[in-house]
Amino acid sequence: DRYGFNVELIVQASTSMHGSSEGHMGYIYRRAGKKQTVPKGLPRVNGAPCDPLFKAAWESTRREVKPLLDDTKKLVTESLNSQRPKRNRRSVVRDPYISAVV
Repeated sequence: DRYGFNVELIVQASTSMHGSSEGHMGYIYRRAGKKQTVPKGLPRVNGAPCDPLFKAAWESTRREVKPLLDDTKKLVTESLNSQRPKRNRRSVVRDPYISAVV
C-alpha cells in the first residue's frame, strides 16, 4: 500500500535460523491486475522507480552476471569466515534506594 504496487500475496512464512530464537517473516508477492501508477516523489534509478533503501541492490543487479557472481561469492565467503560478533556486557548498577526496599 505504501508504494502503490498492485500485487497479491502468494505465500507468507515464518523463518528462523538454526539455533537462534530470532524469527522473521518471508513474503512472496506477484503482480496483479493492471499496471500500477508510480507514486509521485519516488526516485528513479536507471529509469526504474526505486526506494532509496534498495538503490544499491538494484544497481548491483543491473551489471553483467560474472561481476555479480564474483561479488556474491566474496560476500558469502567473508560472512562464513567471520567471527561471531562480541557482546558488550555492562555491569548492573543498582540504585541503593530501590535495592534497599524489599
